[in-house]
Amino acid sequence: GKHPAQHVDAGAGGLSPSRPDGEAKGRESSGAGNLPRDNAPSPAPTPRATHRLDTGEPEEFAQALRGASAEFLPLSGCPFTARLSTLQLGGLVTMIGETSGHISCVAFNAGLTGLVVPLHLYNAPTRVNGEVLDRTNAILAPGGAEFRSHAPHGVDWAALAVPTPVLEALAENAPGTIRAMPGAKVLALRAGPAARLSGALRAAWHMTHGLPDALAQPGYIEALTGELHELVSQALSPDIGVRVESRASRRALAVVREAESFLRANQARPAFRHDLCVALDIGPRTLHDAFVATVGMPPAAYLKALRL
Repeated sequence: GKHPAQHVDAGAGGLSPSRPDGEAKGRESSGAGNLPRDNAPSPAPTPRATHRLDTGEPEEFAQALRGASAEFLPLSGCPFTARLSTLQLGGLVTMIGETSGHISCVAFNAGLTGLVVPLHLYNAPTRVNGEVLDRTNAILAPGGAEFRSHAPHGVDWAALAVPTPVLEALAENAPGTIRAMPGAKVLALRAGPAARLSGALRAAWHMTHGLPDALAQPGYIEALTGELHELVSQALSPDIGVRVESRASRRALAVVREAESFLRANQARPAFRHDLCVALDIGPRTLHDAFVATVGMPPAAYLKALRL
Protein backbone atom coordinates (compact mmCIF):
# COMPACT_ATOMS: atom_id res chain seq x y z
CA GLY A 1 0.00 0.00 0.00
CA LYS A 2 1.03 3.61 -0.51
CA HIS A 3 1.87 5.95 2.31
CA PRO A 4 1.94 9.76 1.98
CA ALA A 5 5.56 10.21 2.94
CA GLN A 6 7.04 7.33 1.03
CA HIS A 7 6.92 7.49 -2.72
CA VAL A 8 8.75 8.19 -5.99
CA ASP A 9 8.17 7.31 -9.56
CA ALA A 10 11.63 7.03 -10.77
CA GLY A 11 13.37 9.02 -13.35
CA ALA A 12 14.86 7.42 -16.31
CA GLY A 13 18.33 6.66 -17.19
CA GLY A 14 19.52 5.88 -20.59
CA LEU A 15 22.29 3.74 -21.86
CA SER A 16 24.53 2.96 -18.90
CA PRO A 17 24.34 1.37 -15.47
CA SER A 18 25.57 3.33 -12.49
CA ARG A 19 26.78 0.25 -10.59
CA PRO A 20 29.99 -1.35 -11.94
CA ASP A 21 28.96 -4.92 -11.18
CA GLY A 22 25.39 -4.38 -12.30
CA GLU A 23 24.04 -5.93 -9.12
CA ALA A 24 21.56 -4.29 -6.77
CA LYS A 25 21.58 -4.93 -3.05
CA GLY A 26 17.82 -4.77 -2.53
CA ARG A 27 14.98 -6.93 -3.77
CA GLU A 28 15.10 -6.74 -7.52
CA SER A 29 14.64 -8.64 -10.73
CA SER A 30 16.36 -7.90 -14.00
CA GLY A 31 15.38 -8.53 -17.57
CA ALA A 32 17.76 -8.70 -20.49
CA GLY A 33 20.97 -7.74 -18.76
CA ASN A 34 22.65 -4.44 -17.97
CA LEU A 35 22.82 -1.43 -20.23
CA PRO A 36 26.21 -0.32 -21.63
CA ARG A 37 28.43 2.28 -19.99
CA ASP A 38 28.63 5.81 -21.41
CA ASN A 39 32.26 5.54 -22.52
CA ALA A 40 32.14 1.91 -23.61
CA PRO A 41 31.40 0.82 -27.18
CA SER A 42 27.66 0.53 -27.63
CA PRO A 43 26.44 -2.94 -28.57
CA ALA A 44 23.37 -3.47 -30.68
CA PRO A 45 20.34 -2.04 -28.84
CA THR A 46 18.70 -4.48 -26.47
CA PRO A 47 15.13 -4.94 -27.73
CA ARG A 48 13.75 -5.04 -24.20
CA ALA A 49 15.00 -5.06 -20.67
CA THR A 50 13.08 -4.74 -17.44
CA HIS A 51 14.41 -4.11 -13.97
CA ARG A 52 12.72 -3.71 -10.58
CA LEU A 53 14.09 -2.61 -7.22
CA ASP A 54 12.70 -2.07 -3.71
CA THR A 55 15.14 -0.46 -1.31
CA GLY A 56 15.49 1.59 1.84
CA GLU A 57 18.96 2.86 0.89
CA PRO A 58 19.18 6.25 -0.85
CA GLU A 59 22.58 5.49 -2.34
CA GLU A 60 21.39 2.20 -3.78
CA PHE A 61 18.38 3.89 -5.33
CA ALA A 62 20.56 6.60 -6.88
CA GLN A 63 22.96 4.02 -8.30
CA ALA A 64 20.10 2.07 -9.84
CA LEU A 65 19.05 4.96 -12.09
CA ARG A 66 20.07 4.36 -15.68
CA GLY A 67 21.80 7.05 -17.70
CA ALA A 68 21.98 9.56 -14.86
CA SER A 69 24.09 10.46 -11.87
CA ALA A 70 22.11 11.29 -8.75
CA GLU A 71 22.26 11.91 -5.04
CA PHE A 72 19.25 11.31 -2.77
CA LEU A 73 19.08 12.50 0.84
CA PRO A 74 16.23 11.41 3.13
CA LEU A 75 14.64 14.08 5.27
CA SER A 76 15.37 14.08 8.98
CA GLY A 77 13.08 11.73 10.89
CA CYS A 78 11.67 10.19 7.69
CA PRO A 79 12.88 6.66 6.85
CA PHE A 80 13.76 6.39 3.18
CA THR A 81 11.84 3.93 1.03
CA ALA A 82 11.86 3.70 -2.74
CA ARG A 83 10.71 1.53 -5.59
CA LEU A 84 12.10 1.67 -9.09
CA SER A 85 10.95 -0.03 -12.27
CA THR A 86 12.83 0.32 -15.53
CA LEU A 87 11.74 -0.56 -19.03
CA GLN A 88 14.16 -0.32 -21.93
CA LEU A 89 12.83 -0.23 -25.46
CA GLY A 90 15.93 -0.11 -27.64
CA GLY A 91 17.48 3.32 -27.08
CA LEU A 92 14.45 4.62 -25.16
CA VAL A 93 14.40 4.01 -21.42
CA THR A 94 11.50 4.71 -19.06
CA MET A 95 11.55 4.58 -15.29
CA ILE A 96 8.68 4.63 -12.87
CA GLY A 97 9.34 4.91 -9.18
CA GLU A 98 8.12 5.85 -5.73
CA THR A 99 10.20 7.57 -3.03
CA SER A 100 9.60 8.93 0.42
CA GLY A 101 10.38 12.52 1.40
CA HIS A 102 13.80 13.51 0.12
CA ILE A 103 16.14 16.03 -1.41
CA SER A 104 17.83 15.05 -4.65
CA CYS A 105 20.27 16.32 -7.22
CA VAL A 106 20.08 14.61 -10.63
CA ALA A 107 21.84 15.04 -13.97
CA PHE A 108 21.33 12.90 -17.04
CA ASN A 109 24.41 11.61 -18.83
CA ALA A 110 25.96 13.32 -21.82
CA GLY A 111 24.24 12.36 -25.05
CA LEU A 112 20.85 11.89 -23.39
CA THR A 113 17.99 14.25 -22.66
CA GLY A 114 15.56 13.50 -19.86
CA LEU A 115 11.87 14.35 -19.71
CA VAL A 116 10.51 13.92 -16.17
CA VAL A 117 6.80 14.16 -15.37
CA PRO A 118 5.17 14.09 -11.91
CA LEU A 119 2.52 11.40 -11.54
CA HIS A 120 1.36 12.20 -8.02
CA LEU A 121 2.17 15.18 -5.80
CA TYR A 122 1.41 14.99 -2.10
CA ASN A 123 0.21 17.75 0.21
CA ALA A 124 3.44 19.66 0.76
CA PRO A 125 4.74 21.40 -2.39
CA THR A 126 7.44 19.68 -4.40
CA ARG A 127 10.05 22.08 -5.74
CA VAL A 128 12.52 21.72 -8.58
CA ASN A 129 15.27 24.33 -8.65
CA GLY A 130 13.13 26.30 -6.23
CA GLU A 131 10.00 26.25 -8.43
CA VAL A 132 6.79 24.59 -7.16
CA LEU A 133 5.55 21.79 -9.46
CA ASP A 134 2.01 20.93 -10.48
CA ARG A 135 0.64 18.02 -12.51
CA THR A 136 0.98 19.83 -15.85
CA ASN A 137 4.67 20.58 -15.36
CA ALA A 138 7.56 18.55 -16.74
CA ILE A 139 11.31 18.82 -16.37
CA LEU A 140 13.31 18.89 -19.59
CA ALA A 141 16.97 18.25 -18.78
CA PRO A 142 19.73 17.94 -21.39
CA GLY A 143 22.69 15.78 -20.50
CA GLY A 144 24.89 17.26 -17.79
CA ALA A 145 22.33 19.82 -16.58
CA GLU A 146 21.66 19.39 -12.85
CA PHE A 147 18.27 19.86 -11.28
CA ARG A 148 17.55 19.79 -7.56
CA SER A 149 14.31 18.56 -6.06
CA HIS A 150 12.81 18.97 -2.60
CA ALA A 151 9.85 16.63 -2.00
CA PRO A 152 8.85 16.89 1.69
CA HIS A 153 6.24 14.12 1.51
CA GLY A 154 7.60 12.18 -1.44
CA VAL A 155 6.54 12.24 -5.07
CA ASP A 156 5.54 9.72 -7.73
CA TRP A 157 7.16 10.46 -11.07
CA ALA A 158 8.06 8.98 -14.39
CA ALA A 159 10.81 9.84 -16.80
CA LEU A 160 12.05 9.11 -20.26
CA ALA A 161 15.73 9.17 -21.19
CA VAL A 162 16.09 9.63 -24.91
CA PRO A 163 19.17 10.07 -27.09
CA THR A 164 19.40 13.82 -27.56
CA PRO A 165 19.07 13.79 -31.40
CA VAL A 166 15.83 11.80 -31.06
CA LEU A 167 14.43 14.21 -28.46
CA GLU A 168 15.39 17.19 -30.59
CA ALA A 169 13.44 15.71 -33.50
CA LEU A 170 10.42 15.05 -31.29
CA ALA A 171 10.58 18.63 -29.98
CA GLU A 172 10.82 20.26 -33.39
CA ASN A 173 7.43 21.96 -32.90
CA ALA A 174 8.25 23.31 -29.43
CA PRO A 175 8.96 27.03 -29.20
CA GLY A 176 12.47 27.85 -30.33
CA THR A 177 13.10 29.83 -27.17
CA ILE A 178 12.64 26.67 -25.10
CA ARG A 179 14.91 24.57 -27.30
CA ALA A 180 17.60 27.24 -27.14
CA MET A 181 17.51 27.74 -23.37
CA PRO A 182 20.45 26.12 -21.57
CA GLY A 183 20.14 23.99 -18.46
CA ALA A 184 17.21 22.09 -16.99
CA LYS A 185 13.82 23.71 -17.56
CA VAL A 186 10.44 23.37 -15.85
CA LEU A 187 7.90 23.26 -18.67
CA ALA A 188 4.22 24.15 -18.47
CA LEU A 189 2.44 21.58 -20.66
CA ARG A 190 -1.15 21.61 -21.79
CA ALA A 191 -3.30 19.53 -19.47
CA GLY A 192 -4.52 17.06 -22.11
CA PRO A 193 -1.15 16.04 -23.59
CA ALA A 194 0.43 15.96 -20.12
CA ALA A 195 -2.27 13.59 -18.86
CA ARG A 196 -2.01 11.34 -21.93
CA LEU A 197 1.77 11.07 -21.62
CA SER A 198 1.56 10.27 -17.90
CA GLY A 199 -1.19 7.73 -18.57
CA ALA A 200 0.80 6.02 -21.32
CA LEU A 201 3.86 5.68 -19.08
CA ARG A 202 1.74 4.12 -16.34
CA ALA A 203 0.03 1.82 -18.83
CA ALA A 204 3.36 0.70 -20.30
CA TRP A 205 4.60 -0.17 -16.84
CA HIS A 206 1.45 -2.12 -15.92
CA MET A 207 1.43 -3.96 -19.23
CA THR A 208 5.06 -5.01 -19.22
CA HIS A 209 5.22 -5.96 -15.53
CA GLY A 210 1.72 -7.39 -15.24
CA LEU A 211 1.78 -9.12 -18.61
CA PRO A 212 5.49 -9.66 -19.37
CA ASP A 213 4.72 -11.99 -22.28
CA ALA A 214 3.36 -8.96 -24.14
CA LEU A 215 6.93 -7.85 -24.83
CA ALA A 216 7.49 -10.98 -26.88
CA GLN A 217 4.47 -10.34 -29.12
CA PRO A 218 5.45 -9.39 -32.70
CA GLY A 219 5.38 -5.64 -33.20
CA TYR A 220 4.58 -4.80 -29.56
CA ILE A 221 7.88 -3.05 -28.75
CA GLU A 222 7.84 -1.07 -31.99
CA ALA A 223 4.22 0.00 -31.42
CA LEU A 224 4.84 1.02 -27.80
CA THR A 225 7.99 2.96 -28.71
CA GLY A 226 6.17 4.72 -31.52
CA GLU A 227 3.26 5.63 -29.24
CA LEU A 228 5.58 7.09 -26.59
CA HIS A 229 7.45 9.09 -29.22
CA GLU A 230 4.18 10.47 -30.55
CA LEU A 231 2.94 11.44 -27.10
CA VAL A 232 6.21 13.20 -26.29
CA SER A 233 5.93 15.12 -29.57
CA GLN A 234 2.35 16.14 -28.73
CA ALA A 235 3.35 17.23 -25.22
CA LEU A 236 6.18 19.39 -26.57
CA SER A 237 3.74 21.40 -28.66
CA PRO A 238 4.10 24.96 -30.01
CA ASP A 239 1.94 26.42 -27.24
CA ILE A 240 3.78 25.06 -24.21
CA GLY A 241 5.44 27.46 -21.83
CA VAL A 242 8.46 27.44 -19.60
CA ARG A 243 8.51 28.42 -15.95
CA VAL A 244 11.08 31.18 -15.96
CA GLU A 245 13.00 31.12 -12.71
CA SER A 246 12.78 34.31 -10.77
CA ARG A 247 15.97 36.24 -10.12
CA ALA A 248 15.71 35.22 -6.46
CA SER A 249 15.41 31.51 -7.35
CA ARG A 250 18.39 31.67 -9.71
CA ARG A 251 20.48 33.43 -7.10
CA ALA A 252 19.49 30.97 -4.36
CA LEU A 253 20.39 28.00 -6.56
CA ALA A 254 23.75 29.59 -7.42
CA VAL A 255 24.50 30.14 -3.72
CA VAL A 256 23.83 26.47 -2.91
CA ARG A 257 26.02 25.27 -5.78
CA GLU A 258 28.85 27.62 -4.82
CA ALA A 259 28.64 26.56 -1.17
CA GLU A 260 28.82 22.87 -2.09
CA SER A 261 31.77 23.47 -4.41
CA PHE A 262 33.64 25.39 -1.71
CA LEU A 263 33.06 22.70 0.89
CA ARG A 264 33.99 19.83 -1.39
CA ALA A 265 37.22 21.63 -2.24
CA ASN A 266 38.00 22.16 1.44
CA GLN A 267 36.94 18.89 3.06
CA ALA A 268 40.28 18.55 4.84
CA ARG A 269 39.39 21.30 7.28
CA PRO A 270 36.19 22.12 9.14
CA ALA A 271 34.11 24.95 7.72
CA PHE A 272 31.55 27.05 9.52
CA ARG A 273 28.81 29.39 8.43
CA HIS A 274 31.16 32.35 8.73
CA ASP A 275 33.62 30.67 6.36
CA LEU A 276 30.89 30.15 3.76
CA CYS A 277 29.71 33.74 4.05
CA VAL A 278 33.24 35.04 3.55
CA ALA A 279 33.97 32.69 0.65
CA LEU A 280 30.71 33.53 -1.13
CA ASP A 281 30.73 37.22 -0.10
CA ILE A 282 27.19 37.07 1.28
CA GLY A 283 25.54 37.60 4.65
CA PRO A 284 24.23 34.88 7.02
CA ARG A 285 20.59 35.64 6.20
CA THR A 286 21.20 35.36 2.45
CA LEU A 287 22.97 32.03 2.97
CA HIS A 288 20.17 30.68 5.17
CA ASP A 289 17.37 31.83 2.87
CA ALA A 290 19.08 30.40 -0.23
CA PHE A 291 19.32 26.92 1.30
CA VAL A 292 15.77 26.93 2.66
CA ALA A 293 14.36 28.09 -0.70
CA THR A 294 16.33 25.53 -2.73
CA VAL A 295 16.64 22.42 -0.55
CA GLY A 296 14.10 23.08 2.19
CA MET A 297 16.50 23.15 5.16
CA PRO A 298 19.15 25.41 6.70
CA PRO A 299 22.72 25.07 5.42
CA ALA A 300 24.06 23.30 8.53
CA ALA A 301 21.42 20.55 8.33
CA TYR A 302 21.84 20.07 4.59
CA LEU A 303 25.62 19.93 4.68
CA LYS A 304 25.51 17.55 7.62
CA ALA A 305 23.26 15.26 5.58
CA LEU A 306 25.78 15.45 2.76
CA ARG A 307 28.54 14.70 5.26
CA LEU A 308 30.44 17.81 4.19
